Amino acid sequence: MYKPYLALLGVSLLTASAQIMIKKGALLLNTERGFKYLFLSLITPPMVLGLFFTLTAPLLYFYALKTIPLGRAYLFSALNYIFILLGCRFILKERIRIYHSLGVLLILGGIILSNW
Repeated sequence: MYKPYLALLGVSLLTASAQIMIKKGALLLNTERGFKYLFLSLITPPMVLGLFFTLTAPLLYFYALKTIPLGRAYLFSALNYIFILLGCRFILKERIRIYHSLGVLLILGGIILSNW
């Protein structure tokens, strides 16, 4: 019974990882040299990895939906915000403010209360 919940956790991790990789790839975009170079910069490793994660996450979601009600499964998408915030801090080295941390606590509280 725990495997579908692990799949939902995987969906959130893959979705957040995809966003972080796409952000890393966007920082490498070359927009000054024309369309050809812009297209070539879209096939950098971070962009390709981000696309792969984006396409893989729904497969786990479909698996989880076989046994978990949609209303409960959808709540887990709120974890995306937490994982993206952690990735922004530790991978992209972005600054996290106190209100971001408070938001994470509210999200966790909401998930816990909704699944009680």
